[in-house]
Amino acid sequence: MLVVSGCAADTVVVSGPHDRYAMTHQGIPASNADARAFGLDLDGDGKLDNQFGMALGAAAGPGYADFQAASDRLLQASQVIALVDLQAANTLGPTADAWTVFLGTKSGATYETDPVSPSTVPLSGSIADKLSTVGPGDLVIPVGLFGTPGRLRLVGAHATFVANNREMHGIIGGGIPATEVMDTILPAGAAMFQQKIASDCEAGAPPPDCGCPMGSPAASMIREFDPDHDCVITVDDLLATSWLNAVLAPDVTIDGQHALSFGISFDATWFETVPAS
Repeated sequence: MLVVSGCAADTVVVSGPHDRYAMTHQGIPASNADARAFGLDLDGDGKLDNQFGMALGAAAGPGYADFQAASDRLLQASQVIALVDLQAANTLGPTADAWTVFLGTKSGATYETDPVSPSTVPLSGSIADKLSTVGPGDLVIPVGLFGTPGRLRLVGAHATFVANNREMHGIIGGGIPATEVMDTILPAGAAMFQQKIASDCEAGAPPPDCGCPMGSPAASMIREFDPDHDCVITVDDLLATSWLNAVLAPDVTIDGQHALSFGISFDATWFETVPAS
């Protein structure tokens, strides 16, 4: 039995077995339509929130980056392993449930919890007509959308999903704290953009075109994100881009904390846990 509590009136008692799943896909928004489809109402105003998803779609559309391909590549190579734990008496409902995501490791076909995985309180909620709704709470999500293994901290996180003893499909949404945007999102984005410049443009070529093929996405990136014309895209360059600054500004307030809303879809496959020896 798991007791998840905030104030006494909100105490949720969850019973039943634990099922474990490994994420096989994370759906990264590649358009405004995707961002809306993967959004959840994080602040209770009745509107779907996914501002960072909109920003990713704006960058993916012109070909600046393929966040989805980067995420798929790392998940398939087991360089990013996101494991899910679901506790519920019955995955069809009606019942209370508890759900969380954690970092994993894989040896052969065996998944285990990564010892460095942050400890977070499971999101509690309920299952009705097979649909589970859990949250809010804090999550740390293993991600690979920037082309390197990373993790994203979400506050006020929610999830909706359906699950059985074979698979799980759903949406995760939450707020990225402003400090996380500055310390994680912007450096990872700048590195990914610069990698594209390095791969698509002639090394050592001078500005203003920096050796990028005319009309290419890389040439557009140099015009858009290189205000000091040094053929290098840095965090300061991204901060100097007015429209990007606007879409990366906090758009939700969660428990008094300003945050940037984000949502993704996910698919996960059930796996059998190894009994402790």
